[in-house]
Amino acid sequence: MRIVVKTITLSAVVTFGLGASGVLAHEHGEKSGHSHERAEVHGGVVTMSKEFHVETVFMPDQVRLYLYDGEQNPMHVQNAKGVLVSATGVVDFREQGRGTTTLKFVRAVPGGYACPMCSGQESSKPGKCAKCGMKLVKKDVPEGTLWSCPMHPDENGKGPGRCGDCGMKYTPQDYLVAPVDFKGVKPGDARVTFNLNNLPGASEKTLRFTEKYTPAGRHDDDGHEDHDHEGHEHGDHDHGDHDH
Repeated sequence: MRIVVKTITLSAVVTFGLGASGVLAHEHGEKSGHSHERAEVHGGVVTMSKEFHVETVFMPDQVRLYLYDGEQNPMHVQNAKGVLVSATGVVDFREQGRGTTTLKFVRAVPGGYACPMCSGQESSKPGKCAKCGMKLVKKDVPEGTLWSCPMHPDENGKGPGRCGDCGMKYTPQDYLVAPVDFKGVKPGDARVTFNLNNLPGASEKTLRFTEKYTPAGRHDDDGHEDHDHEGHEHGDHDHGDHDH
């Protein structure tokens, strides 16, 4: 399985049909003896940075980003003080003659609100669908959802509870989501470059990484490229392939 980790505020570019001239830097595999299993709860690919793991979950009609700390404990994209990671992006469909489309990431929560007609149109609050105008409908919290303390990620579980450190109630792990049409796109035929800002790290505040389009549940491809940490860009070198 392949995984890599990174963190939150975000700008993304999805490029379809890239050849050798496309946006790409180098491959990132798992470190020997290090597993990302705890950060691939939703079947996504995981990117690992100095302080974070980011699980990217590709679906036919949307992409989601989940955040974890360095120990793979579930984190929130909006912290207890209300600070939220922002996310934007651009999808390049020009290889398919479709032009470009802007990705608009919003925060969503299990048990939050979603449009019953338009996939990817979600919100943590009541409102109307930005695409069709229908009233958003409250969702149930899916079974197996991770819950954690907004202040202490290591205090977590698969259901409601209270933090043993501060007494705060556990809340479901939230995520960033953007609608995008991957229907008809084969695995590896698209690359998404994410720029994350406003990260809650001690020193890591921004992040840039690229993932090949890999449908949720499949980790066959080497898909982690172009990783920048706080403005520092890695050179074009190969980290090698590792068996998982």
